Amino acid sequence: MDESLTLSFYQIDPSVLNPNDCIVYFNNKKEKMEPLKEKDFTIYHVEDIPKYSTLKQETTDYYKKQYDQGIRPLIFLFVPHILYRGSVDVSNVPTIQV
Repeated sequence: MDESLTLSFYQIDPSVLNPNDCIVYFNNKKEKMEPLKEKDFTIYHVEDIPKYSTLKQETTDYYKKQYDQGIRPLIFLFVPHILYRGSVDVSNVPTIQV
């Protein structure tokens, strides 16, 4: 596995997002082609963001297992996603590199 890979992400201030245009997606699909289900989504509430900010033990265990086996993991498996319908100006937002 290539351990030198660096990824960049925009750090979006939640206050710039219209909550009516957001939804939370729980990425729990271990198979890429597994169909989405209604239970994979929930209504977005900005006050719930802290509970999505920490990786669950299930996520850490998954990455460790994949790494130990020399298998490239699905990058965002078990990581909640805030999906937004619309556009966001990212010209002046900070980025995070991991």
